Amino acid sequence: MAVDPSSVYRATGTASIAGNGDFSKLSLDTIMMMVNTDRANMLDAQVRAKAAQIKSKNDLLVQANNMYAQMKDLQNQAATNTDKFTNMPADMKKFLDQNGIKYDTTGNDVKHNKDEWEINLGYMKTFIDNLTSSSQLEMTELQSIMNKFNQTTEGLSNWLSKDSQSKNTIVGNQR
Repeated sequence: MAVDPSSVYRATGTASIAGNGDFSKLSLDTIMMMVNTDRANMLDAQVRAKAAQIKSKNDLLVQANNMYAQMKDLQNQAATNTDKFTNMPADMKKFLDQNGIKYDTTGNDVKHNKDEWEINLGYMKTFIDNLTSSSQLEMTELQSIMNKFNQTTEGLSNWLSKDSQSKNTIVGNQR
């Protein structure tokens, strides 16, 4: 919910003055409105950026959990196969490499037995746990930014309400 400062500036007739950075000709009310509007917009941008980071991390977490489940299946297949091995799919190897996740390289191949899959599962579990912790931390940061945004918009709303009441009182007294 970004506030468009230009509409506020146009409505108050201060667009050219505000653009110059010359606040000496502005009323305190206008300066207060400009500062709070700018702060609200800044916090709005931070909320959107943090939310995008969290979404990206959550998408990665979904992929990692799917890979973990696939590894578990491959481990079970390796235990029951006659040769006691299963091959790591190319997309899994690519995912592991892209995300810096270690995996068993015994034999310098992608064939893994049950025990080698257990090692891979351990690495993947560590990655998932770290990603979950990081995501939770970012959620806390997002909540903090949201609280600041809400406080700023509430303060702006309260200030506008008081300003309006004051002006209505002045107009009422002049009648």
